[in-house]
Amino acid sequence: MKSHTTPKRLLKQFSYKHPVEQSDWLWQYTKGKKPNGRKSPTSATRIDGFYADPNDSAIEAEVEMRLAQEIEQPVNDFMDEICDPGFVLTHERKLALTRYIFMLFQRSQARRSGQGSLAAVKAHAFTAFLNNPRQLATVAAHLNIEEMAQGRRFSHGLITSEIVAENAKRMMRADNTHDSLQRTYVEGIKNQMSHVDPLLLASEWRWVFATPDAPFMLGDSPVITFARAVNGKLDYGMGFHEPNVEVALPMSPTTCLHLLPAIANRRPVQTPTTQEINWGQAGYAFEHCFCNVDRADLDAIMQANGGAFEMGTKTYRLPHENYDNHVCDILMGLRKPGKW
Repeated sequence: MKSHTTPKRLLKQFSYKHPVEQSDWLWQYTKGKKPNGRKSPTSATRIDGFYADPNDSAIEAEVEMRLAQEIEQPVNDFMDEICDPGFVLTHERKLALTRYIFMLFQRSQARRSGQGSLAAVKAHAFTAFLNNPRQLATVAAHLNIEEMAQGRRFSHGLITSEIVAENAKRMMRADNTHDSLQRTYVEGIKNQMSHVDPLLLASEWRWVFATPDAPFMLGDSPVITFARAVNGKLDYGMGFHEPNVEVALPMSPTTCLHLLPAIANRRPVQTPTTQEINWGQAGYAFEHCFCNVDRADLDAIMQANGGAFEMGTKTYRLPHENYDNHVCDILMGLRKPGKW
């Protein structure tokens, strides 16, 4: 089935009504291509098998349904009011928007593509472990001691370094397949739907406004993060809990949510400009940005910066750590398997 990465209701906010057909259409901006004014909000970010689990064909429909009912609908209920100057942001609406923003970030195509960098780190960690005889021997000794402590008999002999290495190779092969990466991603989406980020919920909630002749556009990875450097320039691509982070999500061509997560020691904040937000929308985009108008300045931003903030490689990279001991630590019980 085809699943949505960006909700069609949010995309509709950026659509225009065709004067003759009376249908909703988007102007789609793509790096290396001319703007296309005939994209439907229903299909613009719909991707076949995006939430598919290789081991369970029913999972994709379940995830799509839960996203629609648990994450999207509570915000859809007041979507028409968000751009109204009289909009009241109650605690219930903050809670709904917090979950909506968090999942919009997680469910994007750019975010899923970032799984590849994690696979590369894991491959490096397994290779380092396999090439370290001392670590192989240490894990073998640890497993033998565990067996004896539990009163098990060594009917097939002691666990050797060679046996540990063969098991590690099997783990490495199983962990680095396309199916494994997809299954890990979908499992993460399912688990994250119930998560409420406490610092995001406790944000200072702001709005940035634009004019119809200089509008916001919406990327297919619409939640962007940045921090303003001392020199005034924006650094894009930091986590929700990092120092001085700011979060932006355009909700219409003239209205953008601007959040300041509840982190300590924040610098004074300068409201981002429409161009800074659009630059981020283009940079985070996996393929496309959308708006309700055809504008040369929006296309110029997309052509200059489309896809520049590639997740996992250029932004949201794993910490610069020495991963040579990770597999050994996991097998020794010193580190949780999911902690990379």
